[in-house]
Amino acid sequence: MFINNQDNHNIRDIHILNQEEKALAKAFIQGAVYGWLNCHSKGDEFSVRILFGGDNTDWEGTPLQPIWDNHKANGKTNDEAYEQSAKDVGWLLKSVLAGDKTRKFKKIEGFTNTYCWID
Repeated sequence: MFINNQDNHNIRDIHILNQEEKALAKAFIQGAVYGWLNCHSKGDEFSVRILFGGDNTDWEGTPLQPIWDNHKANGKTNDEAYEQSAKDVGWLLKSVLAGDKTRKFKKIEGFTNTYCWID
C-alpha cells in the first residue's frame, strides 16, 4: 500500500492482457519486487527500469512477454511497443504495490516513477 492514499486509487487497468495473463504478470512483478527488497535497504529506490530494464529487457519466456507481443500485433514499431510495454508494466507495478497489505511504499515522481519501501 502507498503512504499517500491517493496513489492507492489512481491506477489504470491494463486491457491488453486477459485476466490469466494479467495475474501471471502481476505475480512475476511481485516476485521481482520482493527479490529486490530482500537485497536492498528500506528507502532504496526502484522502478520498472531498474527491475525490468537494462540486462532484463529481454522478456522472452516471462509473463511480461505477452504485453510486448500484443503491442507488436497491433501494428506498433519495436520502439513504440517497447515504450508502451514499459508504461503498461509501470501500471501493473503500481497495482502490485498498492495491493501489498504488509508493506508501505512511497511513490517518487520524476521522468519515470520510482518507489521505495518505508517503515
